[in-house]
Amino acid sequence: MIMKNCTPGKSGGVFLAVLLSSTAFALTAQAQETKILEGIVVEGQSLPFISKTELDRTDISPASDVGEFLRSLPGIDSVRMGGHGLDPMIRGQQQDQLNIISDGAFMYGGCPSRMDPPAALTALDSFDTITIERGYQSVTHGSGGTGGSIIMERNTPPLDPEKPWRLNFTAGGQSNDSAYNSSVNASYRLEQGYARANGTKSKEENYNDGAGKDVRSAFKQWSAGMEIGWTPNDSAELSLGVERDRVDDVLFAGAMMDSPYGVTDVYRLKFKKKFEGDVLKKISVNAYNSRVDHLMDSYTLRNPSSYMETPSDSDTLGLKIQGDLVVKEVPVVLGADFKNLAREAIRYRGTNATNVTTLQAYMWPDVTQQEVGVFGEGTFDLDEDRSVKVGLRYDNVYVSAGKTNKTASVSGAINRSANDLYTLYYGYGFENVMEHNVSGLMRFEQKIDMDTSAYATLSRSVRTANTTERAIAADHAMNSMRRAGNPRLDPEQHYQADVGISTKLSGYAVSASAYYDRVNDFIFRDAARGQSGILLNDTTVVYRNIDANLMGFGLAMNRTFENKVSLAGSLTYTRGENKDINAPLAQIPPLKMTMDASYPVQDWLIGARANAVARQGRVDDDSSTGSGRDTGKTGGYVTADLYASRSIYDNFELGFGVSNLLDKKYANHLNTSSSFDATETQVNEPGRSFYLRLTGNF
Repeated sequence: MIMKNCTPGKSGGVFLAVLLSSTAFALTAQAQETKILEGIVVEGQSLPFISKTELDRTDISPASDVGEFLRSLPGIDSVRMGGHGLDPMIRGQQQDQLNIISDGAFMYGGCPSRMDPPAALTALDSFDTITIERGYQSVTHGSGGTGGSIIMERNTPPLDPEKPWRLNFTAGGQSNDSAYNSSVNASYRLEQGYARANGTKSKEENYNDGAGKDVRSAFKQWSAGMEIGWTPNDSAELSLGVERDRVDDVLFAGAMMDSPYGVTDVYRLKFKKKFEGDVLKKISVNAYNSRVDHLMDSYTLRNPSSYMETPSDSDTLGLKIQGDLVVKEVPVVLGADFKNLAREAIRYRGTNATNVTTLQAYMWPDVTQQEVGVFGEGTFDLDEDRSVKVGLRYDNVYVSAGKTNKTASVSGAINRSANDLYTLYYGYGFENVMEHNVSGLMRFEQKIDMDTSAYATLSRSVRTANTTERAIAADHAMNSMRRAGNPRLDPEQHYQADVGISTKLSGYAVSASAYYDRVNDFIFRDAARGQSGILLNDTTVVYRNIDANLMGFGLAMNRTFENKVSLAGSLTYTRGENKDINAPLAQIPPLKMTMDASYPVQDWLIGARANAVARQGRVDDDSSTGSGRDTGKTGGYVTADLYASRSIYDNFELGFGVSNLLDKKYANHLNTSSSFDATETQVNEPGRSFYLRLTGNF
């Protein structure tokens, strides 16, 4: 009843009503041992900054990609451009502010418009777990990662002589977009090792939003991978893996182009060995090469008003060597990593589909970014209840661009290179970049009693400008379709304080965290209006450094009562501030609350979930005074989901349910724009959808 009567303008009342009704419901039951809902496992002492999530869940609808799956977890949002390629956000940070690691490999999308963010380049069902680190929690995950890390992992197959093979599969679908998806993962024990193979396939049509309007979101995707492992004994493992992921005919409601195809190939070589020595305990070596080829165009998959296409590629070569040691009873991690990212994107135009051959812009003018890092991290036990973790890393960054002086035809007699475009807006062209970036952290953890643990973290983390921010040259005769990277951007420097506690209160397992992030030289996507450092006033998309603040909190609780009812909830909030003009920072999600109640009935688990999002009134939506990146203020909303699951025999589990039960028309506050058109677009979320999912394990 509450949800049916809610409207965007009543979001504050909705929050109070949902909270009070949930609390009243919880208090009618009696206490029992706390149990976390199936599918979510929190590592260590349940401190709230790190969580590990199993992927074979039937309590949520099948996700189109990793980004859509992650938004079902507390504290994670995502940017939607269509049905595929959702881009995650943690604590108000996104894109290269997050480290996304796929089974040890960094992958970077090939599209300047981020139609293929890293979280969409590999199939979700091919992984075993995803670990989410909220905030800067370790120096071992490479450079950057100022907002957190998303680490997708495949475990070594648990094989033994009595059962030399394992097989699991999933199959499912949804009603709204006529989606279906399936996956198979198989492994077999060899005499001194194992072989593993996986494959996935999915297809979705356009979905309807809550008002019944068709939203361009269709796509087709398949993936296949194989890994061979050699395990001569319990202390050593060598593996070689290869995988391919392909997405075809991807439609985007939030862009003026679509993607006819995107192909990702990844090659991995991993080695680890344990030692019995007093100091050296383990060595790990991880080498990888990820290659992305992508095409976006304006005419293959839609009725065109113009004929444009942008073939692009992104090639990442990486190596990480890490040693785990114990030095005077102190666990220490020492290591080095290397990453070389080469990207190129060229935009062509034509007058019809047969002659799109005129070179219109070197959007990524053959940009190479090379990073070499060294790091060390140690955990000191002060006593049995207190510890201090200290980490330090140094990154040498070198960036070059090979085609910044290549001239493209913009329109008619106008010819301009990438350097010409940079000079037009900043007064200088591209020069090779060398940075020396130092990051570090110190975290204190205290076990207060059997049920209560707390932590406090101070950190400095540094993120260099990415390829688009530093070097995009999306030139055009119309300034509304123009985007100019800034070759002299300084790296972001984040100074963060992060505190949290996990405890039990009246039978509830409760965790809370709060953070403050002072960002010097925040890399800000802005509109050219003759501000400091910008030579023109024409609203072209430009990039510059500003000072900014990010702050927020997260709350989570869960409890299982004597009547077997399980209750879980979360509340998250982020506030962003542009300190240069004392105005709201663009693209910050509003206050969000989730509440989940489930109940086992014989062989069934049934549940309901409410998702409540407050109105976002702190926006930067005027390009004459700010960036204009927000489409405007976004109303609050509440949605409801129902789910059920049942074990069938010993090997199968069936899950089904309905998402957006009340068929609510709504849109996430986070919006997007393409490199072809700087206009911000907010894409409505799917309306009501029934889903079915079957999993099998043998």
